[in-house]
Formats: sequence, C-alpha cells, structure tokens
Amino acid sequence: MAGTAWNPTFSIPGSILDHDKYSGTDLMRTLESSFANEKMEQIANQLHLHISTLRYRLQKIEQLTGYSYFNTRDRLTLYIAYLI
Repeated sequence: MAGTAWNPTFSIPGSILDHDKYSGTDLMRTLESSFANEKMEQIANQLHLHISTLRYRLQKIEQLTGYSYFNTRDRLTLYIAYLI
C-alpha cells in the first residue's frame, strides 16, 4: 500500500523463530515467559534456567531484533510484535 510506513513488528517474531529453528534455541519461549512474569528470577525459575542464561537469551533476542528487553519502549514493541 502506497504511503504506508514499514512496520518492523512483523519481522520480529520471524527472526526469533528462524533462529530457534536453525540453532535449536528456545528464544521465543523465553520471550513468552518474560511477558508472563515480572521478575527475572520468576522467569528463570519458570524456564528452569540460571539467571545468567536468561540474561544471555534476552541479549540474543536484542541482537536478532534490535530491541532490548531491558528498555521499556523496546519491551513494549516486542510484546506488540508477539501479539500480532
């Protein structure tokens, strides 16, 4: 559609899912759990991960998408992209 701005939220889940598929990671599940739990310790416990592993996964999501879980606006963008 002419005049419509490109919406990056459509490519976010795809980049994470592609990485999970080809690398055998579980980043999308990590992201899902991070939306369901507020504290890092809760997220790590739900996923049965060490807190350092959780931080690594969230940083990997940032590398893949350009959006940081630790930034409020970026986290909102990630959440909206997840919902779409």
